[in-house]
Amino acid sequence: PLNMSTKLHLSHGHLEMARCVSKSLEEIIASNNEDLNTTTIFILYSSVIIHSYLAVESIVNKQLHMSSTMPVYRKLFVQEFGEGEIGGKLKNKELKDRIKSLCKILEYSPINPSSKLWTNFCQLLREARHFIVHTSVSSIEFNEKAIRFILNTPPSIYPETAAGIIKHFYPQELRRDKPLRRKQKYP
Repeated sequence: PLNMSTKLHLSHGHLEMARCVSKSLEEIIASNNEDLNTTTIFILYSSVIIHSYLAVESIVNKQLHMSSTMPVYRKLFVQEFGEGEIGGKLKNKELKDRIKSLCKILEYSPINPSSKLWTNFCQLLREARHFIVHTSVSSIEFNEKAIRFILNTPPSIYPETAAGIIKHFYPQELRRDKPLRRKQKYP
């Protein structure tokens, strides 16, 4: 019989999906197969971007939910979000702001806003929201942007960026089943 774990590691699943599609996409692009059209490649890029985004969002939301119930973090959580139901408060805050809030609550150093990691993460957010989800340009303009995007952006940048953000909250010495330690500082 199949031994299935009852634990679901949503963030890890999204990250691995993004990595897998990214690797396949890089192989497809390198093959120069003329039978593959831009739409197929764009959909694969979209999958990489979306799963990378979801990997970060799921881990940040999980840690915020955990911090809302742990006495050691509760006071800082309430200072950041107020009292009451957490779900609606998270939905009303952009992911970048939730990351900054999580750093404050856990008393971690914030991610340097001028770092390559944060710049790439902001690009991931822009691509996920403005280019994939809210396409409000003409089909001709969209096609031109999609082709430039595909030619100029390696797909691996998105899962690498997501992994970098996640690593900020999960240093190697921390096990998955232990709560995050306070006063942990990073360069």
